[in-house]
Amino acid sequence: MQDQLTKLEPILDIKSKEVEQTMKRLRIEAKEVEKIKEGVDEEKMEVEKQKEIAMEIRDDCENELAKALPIYEDAMKALRQLKPADFVILKSM
Repeated sequence: MQDQLTKLEPILDIKSKEVEQTMKRLRIEAKEVEKIKEGVDEEKMEVEKQKEIAMEIRDDCENELAKALPIYEDAMKALRQLKPADFVILKSM
């Protein structure tokens, strides 16, 4: 049994070093990921602000459209009621 353990010791050393290197790499990658996450979080906040501004603009546009549509509809109704005789009168003016 001791002989088997002695034979496996170099393999254990190699595997331990590999694990240690992997852990170092993971710690470095975790720091990089955290930096990227911070950047993404900042971008997300900026996008949320822009979204709010866009929603306000949309609401303003919808309100203005609601005011303008009745005026447009009245104008279209008046245009449809014009007769050729009305154009003759306008030409004579």
